[in-house]
Amino acid sequence: SAAATELNDSFPIQGQKQPLDHASGVFGQLTARGAQQCQTLGGAMRSRFERSAPHLLVAPLTARSTNMRRTCATAQSFLAGFGAAIGTPVVTRAWSDENLVPNVTACRPLGVAMKRADAANAAANLAESAEIKSILAPAIGIKSAAGVPTSQAREVLLCLHAHNAPLPPGIYPDIVRAIAELDALEWSRRYSAHEVVRLGMGPLLHELREALGAVATSKRPGGIDLLAAHDTTLVALLCAMASSYDNRPVPYAAHLLIELAEDDLEGEF
Repeated sequence: SAAATELNDSFPIQGQKQPLDHASGVFGQLTARGAQQCQTLGGAMRSRFERSAPHLLVAPLTARSTNMRRTCATAQSFLAGFGAAIGTPVVTRAWSDENLVPNVTACRPLGVAMKRADAANAAANLAESAEIKSILAPAIGIKSAAGVPTSQAREVLLCLHAHNAPLPPGIYPDIVRAIAELDALEWSRRYSAHEVVRLGMGPLLHELREALGAVATSKRPGGIDLLAAHDTTLVALLCAMASSYDNRPVPYAAHLLIELAEDDLEGEF
């Protein structure tokens, strides 16, 4: 679209030449409404910094995204709403070096730990999902309730509902809410396993800590680093930080803000 072309011209994607979902048709792309939500978030964040940290608005700004069309578009839309300088790139990495998601490709032990956690949670997940999946299965053309993919069903149905598009026969808004809550609960249970969250989010937390430490020791200037990732990234990151994650679905354009604060009197961070 013209809007997507304008964003690409203003905030070019840098790094990997082809997005991982390049052959996936229209599925998984950021909608116009989603782009507007991200622009609104960018504008709100700029207003926040104008009030509380105006020096950050003239400090270096970097943007990084997973190499997916919708997350790149998310970063670009945020930058547009934030009023970032034209030409600010959105950097992507090879999937083998990606740490913005729990990456089983880059860390095979993580895949083993996830399977172990899923097996341990299987009984609880089945008890929670049996009724809702028995309703979903015939509506989306799957013979067995056990074969209903929770995350995929949630993603498609929630998008349809959010855009007031027709839902499949027999599916109503309360069913959409229920599958979203079930998906969040299953992800939360998976990432409550210490080994899963250690391997899945450890690399990202290490990188964040190194970046903040470099600013605190004057090895690099302070600024704004934008990371565009996924709802599962936020779930895993909150679990890794021992936050009081409430097992609720992650809303569109949700964000986590991590700030490095300096004591003006003591000069300590």
